[in-house]
Amino acid sequence: RWLRVSRGPLHSEWRQVTAVPCAGRTLFHSREAEEIEAVARYAAANLGAGDTFFDFTNRGLLYYLLDRDCPVRAVEPAFYQTEERQREVIERLRDPRIRFALAYPPDRDRTNVDGIASAVRAPLVWQYIQENFALDREEAGVVFWRRRIAP
Repeated sequence: RWLRVSRGPLHSEWRQVTAVPCAGRTLFHSREAEEIEAVARYAAANLGAGDTFFDFTNRGLLYYLLDRDCPVRAVEPAFYQTEERQREVIERLRDPRIRFALAYPPDRDRTNVDGIASAVRAPLVWQYIQENFALDREEAGVVFWRRRIAP
């Protein structure tokens, strides 16, 4: 009975992301909710109509939540770890509509698939990000890399 009559999260670590309309009434872990809100704020301040971003943190849901195009075919670095696929991603990252990238330093990657950080799994993509995007800031554990210049 208590489950049927409850009106909110059953655990204090879960909450809604009310600042992002596409999130609806979905519950997220508090830490994840803070990260989503941080990315939403950064995107609102840095993306124009038609612009998008590159997610190197295994959070493909962000494209849906922020109503932005996904600039690559595969949303997780585990799907483009071969050199050929990394080069394909790099070619797509040349698109000037990609205004920033989300990426964690290898020693703080919390979203690794099997204990391997994205930067280690896809080193060519990580190198491209470091060369073509400038570390802008970190908020709620998310690291934002702003495009240096249009390619």
